[in-house]
Amino acid sequence: MKNLWRNKKNGKLYEVLSTAINATNKDDGVIMVLYTIDNRLFVREYEEFLVKFERSEFSSDIVEKLKSEI
Repeated sequence: MKNLWRNKKNGKLYEVLSTAINATNKDDGVIMVLYTIDNRLFVREYEEFLVKFERSEFSSDIVEKLKSEI
């Protein structure tokens, strides 16, 4: 099952691939969400992702699961 999340602004479905830890000096340690659509990759801060996206009815809650594994 793909982990699909709907962008609240444009209504498109994106697949969440994983979470990651930001290692840049300014935002070191911030949890990020890696997601994709049309073979393009995107990354967004975890908290912002939860505001701008909603889990699709066809998806499991991978974002919380992946966050707990970091």
